[in-house]
Amino acid sequence: MREISDIKEIRKILLEIASEIKQICEENKLRFFMSGGTLLGAVRHKGFIPWDDDIDFHMPRPDYEKFIQIYNSKPRTNILHCQETNPNYLYSYAKLAKGNTLLIEKGCHSGVEMGVYIDIFPIEGVGDTVEGALELMNKIDMPIKLLMSYRMDAYRKHVSLKKNLQVVAAKIMAKFYGFKKLSNTVNTLAQTYNYDESKYIASFIDEVGERRIYPKEAYDEVVYLDFEDMKLPAPAGYDMVLTKFYGDYMTLPPKEKQVLTHDYKAYVKED
Repeated sequence: MREISDIKEIRKILLEIASEIKQICEENKLRFFMSGGTLLGAVRHKGFIPWDDDIDFHMPRPDYEKFIQIYNSKPRTNILHCQETNPNYLYSYAKLAKGNTLLIEKGCHSGVEMGVYIDIFPIEGVGDTVEGALELMNKIDMPIKLLMSYRMDAYRKHVSLKKNLQVVAAKIMAKFYGFKKLSNTVNTLAQTYNYDESKYIASFIDEVGERRIYPKEAYDEVVYLDFEDMKLPAPAGYDMVLTKFYGDYMTLPPKEKQVLTHDYKAYVKED
C-alpha cells in the first residue's frame, strides 16, 4: 500500500466520489445538498475550506433510503457503508468510500474496513414547531451519545481526562442496552415525523440543539454553487442555514483555528 500524504490527492478522491453521488442522484431525481463545512466552503471559498479535507452531503430521509437501495442494486467500484446493509457498521448515517483506499482514524473506528469517504447524512422531518422538534431532540440525545461511545476509544490523548471518563461511562451504559437496541431507538425516534409533511427539519448526527433545526422551506428549492471544478446543490436558504449554525460565516476564524481537525492515515491499495 502507498500512504497518501498530500491533501490534494485526498481532495481529488473526494471529488470523484462526489461526482458519482451527483450522477446517481440526478439520474434518479433524488434530492441532496452540500452540508456543514462543505456548504460553507462553497459559499465562502467556492470549494474546500483551505484547511479542510472532507465533503459532507445531506439527503432528505425518503431520498436517503432510495439512494441506498439504488446504490446497492448492482456491483460498484466504491463501497457504501450503512447499517441497512451491514450490522457491524457503527455509524447511524452512511459513508460512501473509495474502493481501493484504506483510511484509519485515530481515536475512533467504524466497525468495518473504511476507505477515504464522503458522509451522507439523512435529514429528518421534526414536526411543525421548534418546541416539538426540541422535545424530540431531548429524547434522542442520550441514545445518540451512547451509540457514539461504541466507535470511540476509551482513551484519547488529545482530549481532557473529563471527556475520556465520560466516554468510559457511556461505554458502560451502552453495553447495558446493546448496540442494536440503541440503533433501533435512534432510527425510530429520528423518523417520528414524515419529512415532506413537516414544517421543520433536522439532522441527528452527533449532537442535538436548536442550531440543527431549520424551516423546511429553506430546503424546498435548490441552487447550484461552484465547488472546485464542479457545481453542487445547496439549499436555496443557505444563508439562513449557515448563519444559524456558524454565525458570521463569511468572517475567517483566527489563524490559530485555521487547522486541519481530522486525524487519520490514508492509503491507496496498489496491486
